[in-house]
Amino acid sequence: MTEYNEQVEKARERLARERRWREFKYIHANNGVVETKLRDGTSIREDTASGKVEVELGKLSYGEVMKVWKGG
Repeated sequence: MTEYNEQVEKARERLARERRWREFKYIHANNGVVETKLRDGTSIREDTASGKVEVELGKLSYGEVMKVWKGG
């Protein structure tokens, strides 16, 4: 039974790391444009006047992926 608990705990830790990696890095608003940058490099730009939303997915290097995966 403890082996199962250890697997569950490892899965919880991994999910927590992934959630932390998707947290906000910053939010910037200027001239009706709101830019949100996430820690994984994803950028979301929203023009509040037109309602247009642009999403640019972040590009992680292999080293960054491994750092996140290992809990760094």
